[in-house]
This record gives sequence, C-alpha cells and structure tokens, in this order.
Amino acid sequence: MNMSESKQIKYNFQCTNNPEHLFEEATGDFWCPICDISSKPMLIAYSQPTDNSPIVESEDVEEKKDKDAKKPENTDSIVELRPVEKSPSIETEKKVEIPSINFGHRIWMKEFLNVTTFSNGEPILHVEKPEDWAKAKEMRTPAWCYPGFNSVIGDKHGLLYNFYSVVNHQILAPEGWDIPNLDDLMELEGLETGQFLAEHFEKTQSVDLCHRLAMGTYVEASDKRFFWSATSNIVYTAFAFSVKNGGAPIAVSQFDKSAGFFIRCIKKK
Repeated sequence: MNMSESKQIKYNFQCTNNPEHLFEEATGDFWCPICDISSKPMLIAYSQPTDNSPIVESEDVEEKKDKDAKKPENTDSIVELRPVEKSPSIETEKKVEIPSINFGHRIWMKEFLNVTTFSNGEPILHVEKPEDWAKAKEMRTPAWCYPGFNSVIGDKHGLLYNFYSVVNHQILAPEGWDIPNLDDLMELEGLETGQFLAEHFEKTQSVDLCHRLAMGTYVEASDKRFFWSATSNIVYTAFAFSVKNGGAPIAVSQFDKSAGFFIRCIKKK
C-alpha cells in the first residue's frame, strides 16, 4: 500500500492523561477507553496539525511490520532482557513453595507478584515519583512501584508493574510459573470469580490499594483489581483483566502499556 493510498485519520479528541491517545470520536462519557481505570472524563478537543505537520496516516499492518523490521535497533526503546543460562556448577537453591489455588482448569498463585528483579538478576526500575513513571513510559523501560508509595502495603499485598516488565514475562514470573495470556483468560469466560479474590478482598477491606495511570498518577482500586496479561495488542496498548468483588466474571480490556497493574501468575502446564 502506498502512503498516497492510506486512509487519512482526522483526530478530534485527545486524552488529558496521555496525549498519545487520540480518537476520531468521543465516548459518551468522555472517558478515555485506554485509560479506563480512571473515574473522571479525560477527552478534550484535539487541535489538528498545521499545514506544516502532516495528518497521521494509517498504514497496512504488514507494511508497518516490514518497516519496523528494517529499522536499526534502538537501545533506548523497549528494554528486552534474555534469560541467562545457569551454570551446571552452581548448586540449585532450595525451591520455596508458593501458595496457590485452583480456579477454572488452572492453578493460580494465591498472592500477587512481589519481585523487584528478573530471574537473571537484572533489577527492575523502582519508580517513586510520578515524573519518573512518565519517563519510564517514554523510554519503554520495565518499572515497578509500591501502591500509593506505601512499602508496607506493597510488601504485603503486591507491587504494581508496567507492561514493559511483562514483555519479559518468562524471567519475571517465578520458576515454574507464568503470566496468563489472552487464551488463558478466554478459558475463564463466564466463570464467577467469587473464590478468585475473596480472601484478598477480605484482607484489604481497610487498605488503601490503588492502580497507576500511564502518566504516573494513582487511581483508587475500590472494589476492583486490575492485572496484566502477557498479551500485547498494538504499539502502546496491551490486554489486562479486572476482577470485581462479589463474584462477577472477569473483564478483559486493552490499556496503555505504561499503566501500573498487579500481576497474578498461573502454574505452567
């Protein structure tokens, strides 16, 4: 497909939380469908590019893949790690038994993930300031943070990660575990989630848990918990799922990869 044949997209609305989120039409409540964890309207009128700035044009997916494949590697983009092979001379450490529950046809980790390094020893960036979280978004850097900057809550109930950490899910999850992908989540379609988080919600009734928006601000978790899947969608979005207190079925949606969500692992088959 030639660029001259590409469909020109005229964007009319822009997200105030993340300027990269542009839309042709606004949702009825003016919420950003990508920053869906927010509880307030975000879309504002978008100023069209001037004559000196070309309108963004959509490209054929295969053509974009070919272009991306020809681009030189940029070490400042997504930080992708590779597992380090263990030396046979190193004695294997005693495995720690991880509490688990059965849900659907799979075994799930009972608690939320709470690791600050990949299994190859590489540290994951610990972010403490909103501007640093936004910078991690810009650089597509794996990052984690405490919910609400509260280490006591994070150590006890789990950490928040951006999706750039999940890109390396094979060395983010503990040995023998993985982060569920979209196919795994589809197996849970229609199942009530009462037991899935019942004990967690009971423990956190008086705890100020929260999630994080792409630009670094926190959003109260209330009666929902959001978790990353291991499935990417497009350049800046990936699939995540939410579980609501009370046993409603899980809801799968796509979100900005820089949002801060919890992670719950499944046992490898």
